Amino acid sequence: MNTRRNAANEPPEPQHLFFDLKNTGHHFQYNTAVMRSFRKSPEGGDVVYYSTLREEERLAELREAGIGFQRPAEKRYYRWLPSILVRALLLRQAVAAARRRQIPLHLLYLDTLIIPLFLLLPLLRGVRLTATLHWFPLRASKRRLLGLFLRRGLIGKLIVHGDYLRWQVLNHAGVGEERVRSIVYPSLHPEYGLMSATAHDQIQQTTDIRDAAKPPQLLCFGGLRYDKGIDLLLEAAGRLEDQPFEIVIAGREMDFTHADLERRIAALGLERKTRLALGFIPDEDVPGYFEAADIVVLPYRRMFSGQSGPLTEAAARGIVIVGPSHGEVGYSIERYGLGVSFEAEDIADLSDKLGYALRNLGELRQRSQASEYKALIDPGIFARRYAEELAG
Repeated sequence: MNTRRNAANEPPEPQHLFFDLKNTGHHFQYNTAVMRSFRKSPEGGDVVYYSTLREEERLAELREAGIGFQRPAEKRYYRWLPSILVRALLLRQAVAAARRRQIPLHLLYLDTLIIPLFLLLPLLRGVRLTATLHWFPLRASKRRLLGLFLRRGLIGKLIVHGDYLRWQVLNHAGVGEERVRSIVYPSLHPEYGLMSATAHDQIQQTTDIRDAAKPPQLLCFGGLRYDKGIDLLLEAAGRLEDQPFEIVIAGREMDFTHADLERRIAALGLERKTRLALGFIPDEDVPGYFEAADIVVLPYRRMFSGQSGPLTEAAARGIVIVGPSHGEVGYSIERYGLGVSFEAEDIADLSDKLGYALRNLGELRQRSQASEYKALIDPGIFARRYAEELAG
């Protein structure tokens, strides 16, 4: 029964607990979308989010959405413990709360909790546990533990984002198909027209959207991690002689810094063809970068094995994508005609495919805009499927 509909004045008891320790950028937006959809669904009910979140703005968003919040106790001595043990101790509190309240617990980001969950193995008996896996584990030890959790029924149902990842998990774990379910990763950002006036003006001042007089714009969006391969993109772009284009690099400095990129750009002679927009990008400003792009480039290394948020945002707008041929990203591009794929970490092949995309932009754009993938990433479908799977 959905206790949210009770007439009592006391706050209703939650029907589901959700746990995650990642609350930056799109992670928080994703988490709130999942919890909001479950809370509003006929099959769902009131929820509590167990997390170390402290930002008042984020907490206000949870309150506005009617999502309960509980912060696990963080002992002072935690600062001297290995991070993996700290995650286990925080997760233990959520497991105890689920057992005490006799309600299900969903782990929104199992990827960072596989080993902590193993450390809590004796405490999991009798707890109704489900989880979402975003990446197929690279380490063999984590793959073995994932299979153990599924075969022993410790994780009752696993949600993944894409058929490719689902097949990987099913083949590895050897469990029934009903135990691993795929829900396509949604587009979670509004269209350009829904942006704030300030953000709209900022984008308009720097780029006239798809102005025919301007060179095609290549967008590389997201945190500058090593596995996302911004260095590979610059090397490949440096080989595109006599080809007009502009690269926009937007995201937070991480493994690569502003100074790193400036050195590489200068060495490759790309100063007049590259624009940097580094730093935190507010959610309301994200759509403008995609609306201004002609091609979204995902120069990911082989170690990147999950689905891509920038791929989803590009596909939702029918923008041509150039990405690696491996994993969920490659499967999505090739299966749904979203653009062009290249051999991961092959700079020559990436350069060739960028040149091909630039020369055939009109044809590729028509194909991408007609793709059935646009319907699959609808936020409404995502919300309904998630609620159904968690309630089932």
